[in-house]
Amino acid sequence: MNKCYCKRFILNSQFVDCKNFNLDIVSKGESVYDVIRIIDSTPLFFNEHIERLHYSAKLSNLKLWLDKNEIKDEIIKLLKENKIKNGNVEVIFNFNGNKTNFIVYLIRHKYPSKKNYIKGVPTIIHFAERENPNAKIKNKTLRYTTNKLLKENKVYEAILVDKNGYITEGSRSNIFFIKDNNVYTPPVESVLPGITREHIINICKTLNFKVIENKISFKDINIFDAVFLTGTSPKVLPISKIDNTSFNIKNFVLGKIVNHFNYEIVEYIRKF
Repeated sequence: MNKCYCKRFILNSQFVDCKNFNLDIVSKGESVYDVIRIIDSTPLFFNEHIERLHYSAKLSNLKLWLDKNEIKDEIIKLLKENKIKNGNVEVIFNFNGNKTNFIVYLIRHKYPSKKNYIKGVPTIIHFAERENPNAKIKNKTLRYTTNKLLKENKVYEAILVDKNGYITEGSRSNIFFIKDNNVYTPPVESVLPGITREHIINICKTLNFKVIENKISFKDINIFDAVFLTGTSPKVLPISKIDNTSFNIKNFVLGKIVNHFNYEIVEYIRKF
């Protein structure tokens, strides 16, 4: 499937027409990637995304050949060429034996609607796990099966559960649970350490909400008051249901977290 949109993408620092885009370029070997949200021509939380790229590569015994400033220049160049101020950019480093490829392109995105933020989104439990959760590595099989499940059940996200029955993360997001004034999330070693996830943990500390990283059984979700997803596209998104269990989307703690995170974004863009 051709995921590239707009006029042009970047392949090894050269512009190429999107009509010639083909993900077969990175289907062989191993690919390390990240998706960065662009708001008002600003790559949001750019430094953290690049640190995660390097970390993912390191976990796979790979080394990126471009530095932070070079990657930033490529992204800005892509945005200017396509006259884009808002969207999602995917950055891929592909390693295939002695051959490497670097790709930057604008991907089609679907941000939650205003209604999703107000009413929350439905989700389902999905018994699946990623082989190396700390690394952002392409996993076409998991993505395909999960997308199929989401479409069939008409839900926003699938909540992954490991072989021991513990919730790890969303298929494309991190997850947090709220009970009273405490915020719970699965331990970092079992998830992709999301950029937004880290910001939310720091926000909770600023707001004096206790953050507890602990294993959470999928059988215990009914004890929580509220649940929310975090990620590049959804930002902070309330969950209305997991399977048949409903949650309070107007929870006070959740509201404070959302407001503080949105303020952080405004300040980041202002200072970039």
